[in-house]
Amino acid sequence: MEQKTLQLIQLSVQDLTDLVSSCIANKLEKVNAFLNLKVESPKEELLTRDETSKLLKISLTTLWKHSKSGTLPAKKIGHKVYYFRQDVMNRLNSVA
Repeated sequence: MEQKTLQLIQLSVQDLTDLVSSCIANKLEKVNAFLNLKVESPKEELLTRDETSKLLKISLTTLWKHSKSGTLPAKKIGHKVYYFRQDVMNRLNSVA
């Protein structure tokens, strides 16, 4: 069985508050930086699968087939699939 060492440090309430606040502020800055990458630039707007299928007026199955064949590139973030609006619009223009 692995032994773990526990070390106790005395902190004042103000020191603990400052430490927690700085950690939260740091994480929030990272989240905001990530979100601003996608929100600021309208040409890189992401569409969900549902939004993309409605825009193209095709079924989700057809959309999946286009993604699988490489006709319409998809971007996976976590467990969700997104499409860049510019890629969708380019595809629409090339077909029309």
